[in-house]
Amino acid sequence: MSDFVKIVFVGLLVAAALFVVLMIIPKEPPNQVIVPIEPVNAAVIRFDDRSGRGTLGEEMRIRLEGELVNRPGLQVLARERLDVILQEQRLCALGLCDPQTALEIGRLTGVNKLVTGVILGVSQDLQETQICKEIRLWPPGCARSVPGTELRVELEMQFQILNAQTGRIEVSERLTHSASQSVERGQPLPDANKILRAVMDSLSSRIADRIQTGYTRELRYGLYKSYKTKGSAYEGESPATTFTAEDPQVVLIVHLVRMQPTDQFSVAWIDPQGNRMETPAVPGDAGWVPFTLPLLGKPSGSWTVEGFINGQKVFAETFVVLGSSSQ
Repeated sequence: MSDFVKIVFVGLLVAAALFVVLMIIPKEPPNQVIVPIEPVNAAVIRFDDRSGRGTLGEEMRIRLEGELVNRPGLQVLARERLDVILQEQRLCALGLCDPQTALEIGRLTGVNKLVTGVILGVSQDLQETQICKEIRLWPPGCARSVPGTELRVELEMQFQILNAQTGRIEVSERLTHSASQSVERGQPLPDANKILRAVMDSLSSRIADRIQTGYTRELRYGLYKSYKTKGSAYEGESPATTFTAEDPQVVLIVHLVRMQPTDQFSVAWIDPQGNRMETPAVPGDAGWVPFTLPLLGKPSGSWTVEGFINGQKVFAETFVVLGSSSQ
């Protein structure tokens, strides 16, 4: 088999895989909502660094704070303001707060979540490896490799989330993460500090994910004229906010992305006269849900559809019905 034929064959395999993915993965609705389960006003306390390096606790704090600031649904107290209070009151001097201290910080700052923890240790491992220099298309693999050296850095830590209003420890988890970099034998070794920073960035992202998942809910939604099934989900067709007598229905596609099975989601259709038509609630783990409003006999004018999580309104979308079939 020539190299050209091999390349064409691999290209066809990739195209076929992409086609299958497009056939079973639905397109996400355009609107996104992040809903706090409870108001989250967080503060990040310097981590207690027991690795012997002395600086990782503050570095971890800065990186985690940066992650949280960019997460919708979470509010983060400015580090400078928190530091002034901690220094004045001599709180959390070692970086790790106990529940009683958390209560005091909550009283002084108004925050309700404190995030902190302990850097337990950092390890480095140097190993001989092989670095691929030439990839073989068929059969897939490495055609030529050279000896190399791999430097792996691992960080182990424990993080906590304390409720600054009750003093209760709500989350306490141990995390370990590693990253590595390889160079050809004889070349200068990789920068261990650079690898360590990448590890800390990954851990910060994981902690921020845990906080956002634990304290917020997420959904996506959109209005369409019709929809189709795609795999085990649904995909809206012909997005619109204006509908006519030729349209048999209004379709609201909702993707419940990050919800708990105990959560309840429902919608209400509100006609131009203010009459409400509420739907039965679906569980939070329902995934993709289509809600339809048949237009036969419905009045024309400006309509609203509202979405609710556990009885709390989380979005309201308006649309217009022109010359409905009732007229």
